[in-house]
Amino acid sequence: MMKKTLSYTSLSALALLAVVTLAACGGNTEKTTASSSKEASSSKVTKESSSKTEASQKEEPKSETSPSSSASTQTDKKEEKKKSPEAYAKFLGTWENYAGTTATVTADGIVTIQSSKGTFQYEMGQVEEKDGYYSTGIHLVDGGEGARLIFTPAGVANELTGTDGSQDVLAIGQSPSDKDSHFYRN
Repeated sequence: MMKKTLSYTSLSALALLAVVTLAACGGNTEKTTASSSKEASSSKVTKESSSKTEASQKEEPKSETSPSSSASTQTDKKEEKKKSPEAYAKFLGTWENYAGTTATVTADGIVTIQSSKGTFQYEMGQVEEKDGYYSTGIHLVDGGEGARLIFTPAGVANELTGTDGSQDVLAIGQSPSDKDSHFYRN
């Protein structure tokens, strides 16, 4: 009985130590990443600002560009990249799943889902390509819940969604391998 109690106590202490260590390391990594990200962002803004200043001096004297307006310009460029119709071209069209729910994707990155529960509009995020398929996050236009949207073109097998590549498939939801989340072009 004494050995069992000692064993459980040792195991509990080891588990507690692991949790504390992971929590401490996880916090430091996040801070370092955020700090590195801020430094990289600051460097980009400084380079962009000096490029604009040099261009301004060549054309005609203008007021100095403030760092906040440079950061704003950089953010605007990222938004344009996210919202570009080219990024959403592969997703375009009307899709339907076996239950009769439809998803219509437009060039401006809006996904309208019509089901027996109602009509909902989602906004697409930045599109990423990986192993021949395309993935993005979506969230309700007015804020709130979100999901993953994965387009797998015909000819590409996708282990993540469980599709064999026999046809274009749009997987929408929290569980992309769930057959209920698979939509096919109309």
